[in-house]
Amino acid sequence: MSIWQTLSNRESAVIGKLRTQQDALDMQKKKLAARIKDIDKYIFEYSTGIRDESEINFDIQKVQDKLKMISQLTDARGQLTKFDAQCDLNLTQLSSQIVNHEVERMKFEKIRLQKKENAEKLEKRIDVKNLDEVALRNFLTNESPL
Repeated sequence: MSIWQTLSNRESAVIGKLRTQQDALDMQKKKLAARIKDIDKYIFEYSTGIRDESEINFDIQKVQDKLKMISQLTDARGQLTKFDAQCDLNLTQLSSQIVNHEVERMKFEKIRLQKKENAEKLEKRIDVKNLDEVALRNFLTNESPL
């Protein structure tokens, strides 16, 4: 195995690890989106509860409790949204790293193929040279006087 093949394999391994991290972040983003959606649903339910509470029988304590819960849910949603934005940034960085490593792997692979091709050409030239030498010897031995 040539050094170029080794370097290409190393880049492939790094790419595999980065893709695993990318998949994990994608899964985490899906979970975050589901949690944010749940929080939005809870906020809507509490808001509806406040409206219903004020229409039926106005209980200040219940309204304040629901407002407090909406505030906490909104804060949690904000934190999850920030975390989601950070995940987006991390995914962008991972994608960039994957592209960079793919480029490096392709460079190493191209060099490896060029080296292999050059070695094959050299081997072929040596074979042709050896065959020419054998043919010349045969010609000279057949031409020599008896």
